[in-house]
Amino acid sequence: VWVVDALVGTGQKGVLRSPFDIVVRQINESGVKVLAVDLPSGLDADTGIASDPTIKATITATMVTPKTGFQNPEAQAYLGKLMVVGIGLPKCYVPLSK
Repeated sequence: VWVVDALVGTGQKGVLRSPFDIVVRQINESGVKVLAVDLPSGLDADTGIASDPTIKATITATMVTPKTGFQNPEAQAYLGKLMVVGIGLPKCYVPLSK
């Protein structure tokens, strides 16, 4: 059994509010595998700082390029296996890797 996490997106800042915090806690406690779409809910895309709670993904399928916050070592505990997924964006629009 897999759960797809797409609760909140890259613009989410700060602590998850109800009912999202409750759902994230239930998912994390369930032991099911989690596919996070773009980034785990609760993880700040820019800083990689996790709110309490944050989804602990089995796989994170991020779009186009890894988020800046993924470089934060603390983010690794929430990302699981990171996969970068293309969405058909022409290469001239894809940021160069640092």
